[in-house]
Amino acid sequence: MRLDIKSEWHISEVAEEIDRINSKCEDKSGKVVAKEARRTVVVKSGELKRSIKEGKGIITALADHAKYIELGTYKMRAQPFLRPALINMGRKIVIIFKEGFE
Repeated sequence: MRLDIKSEWHISEVAEEIDRINSKCEDKSGKVVAKEARRTVVVKSGELKRSIKEGKGIITALADHAKYIELGTYKMRAQPFLRPALINMGRKIVIIFKEGFE
């Protein structure tokens, strides 16, 4: 994931190259965050853990009860796993993008 330096660039080529690198970095970052979310999620049946998916830099938890675990309800305290995963992996994400654009 290197930005190759050429002697002549057209702005559209630069934009395409930046988009390509950015997309790869987003994918890699998404995998890192999803892995951390799977590691830290509260597990009872395992359905929630298995429902955590990533793709194109987007992390989702598809289990029906995911939002209740993440955000809580008036009867149940929140046990967040997506937001903390993103926060915990923040430095690693910065490194992924830094290395991608070096």
